[in-house]
Amino acid sequence: MLIGELISGVVADRLGRRKALALCVLVFVLGALICWASASHSALLLGRALQGVGAAGQKICTRAIIRDRYCGAAM
Repeated sequence: MLIGELISGVVADRLGRRKALALCVLVFVLGALICWASASHSALLLGRALQGVGAAGQKICTRAIIRDRYCGAAM
């Protein structure tokens, strides 16, 4: 998840919050599909790693959106 946080923060700043969030959801779904179709343990681990990267990106993007829109106690 740490790698996903580092990557998604930069992507969110460059592409915009909405595009980065959509990309992170896509990565998470891709990881879920790989897990679903996996026939080996290594494929399952790859899918879970992609899910971790996608989930971390969603966390970072939503926090960035909240910090952009609100401040102080409203956050």
